[in-house]
Amino acid sequence: MQTTDPWHSFWQNAARHGKTDSGVKDPALANAWQNFFQTEFSQRQVHPLSMLDMGCGDGAISQIAQAEAERIGLDLQITCLDSSAAALEQAQASLPNAQLVTASAADSGLDDKAFDLVVSQFGVEYAGQEGIAEAARLLAPSGQIALVIHQAGSAIDTESRATVAAISAVQDSGILAAICKLCDESMAIRRGEGSRVGFELADRALAPCVKAVEETLQEQGKSVASGLPFRIYSDVAQMYRSINNYDSEDIQHWADQAGVELEGYRQRMQSMLDAGLDTAGVEAAAQVLAAAGIEITQRDSLQLQDQRAAAWRVLGQRSS
Repeated sequence: MQTTDPWHSFWQNAARHGKTDSGVKDPALANAWQNFFQTEFSQRQVHPLSMLDMGCGDGAISQIAQAEAERIGLDLQITCLDSSAAALEQAQASLPNAQLVTASAADSGLDDKAFDLVVSQFGVEYAGQEGIAEAARLLAPSGQIALVIHQAGSAIDTESRATVAAISAVQDSGILAAICKLCDESMAIRRGEGSRVGFELADRALAPCVKAVEETLQEQGKSVASGLPFRIYSDVAQMYRSINNYDSEDIQHWADQAGVELEGYRQRMQSMLDAGLDTAGVEAAAQVLAAAGIEITQRDSLQLQDQRAAAWRVLGQRSS
């Protein structure tokens, strides 16, 4: 089953349900950004500062920057860029004065060397090396660049891989189609068109599907994929107990929606895995920045609060 852009759908759903949590908000990452902005802003209080947040999502990083700028009285002019207009709507709610740009990180359409500060957390790497190059192009003379990039083999990477495996297992189990088939057979009997044999065959066909999902939940836990597989499992259990009270169209609609949600979640997690850089990949990214005239001042691995590796951090400065 295919979906539209899975990240755009994610942000649309977030807006609908009043949720603005973009996912990874470990305190250690937030503290790293706060320390960065404190250091950077303390050196730049003499003039307005223009900042570009690439792949901004809900603007979590820009919110940290804005709070620090307000604390010290710095005039910070923020531009938030994301490929999803729905994400930018979320950002605007907390950053009403920010300029919003709907564009790919690989091709922003913004002017060369337009920003004193270019930042990104889990954003530019989705556009590959083109995203890194675009970030470099937009950095002004004497400007600072700060990128937090998905790291292959990190805790986030490992959890994303487990999530993809769990969702794929639910999809492969056939549980959605099986509960729809059972309801079809139930309705056929209620209409006087079906048979008990057909219903029992559908019932037996559902059992291994349910068992496969149960095994996935036992292995990965009920909270895997934000609890989506467990919610589907629970919904199926409820429908099964009262199958004769359900209409086929209603269950098919539920199954279609669940299928789209599963696939969208899987695609988001897979895109995170695909975007992750190994040691050679982050070295290549650093070389792209260096080739654009940016001196790398720091390249290391950030850790989560529990000390597990979280992401690459690449800092750099363009000469004047």
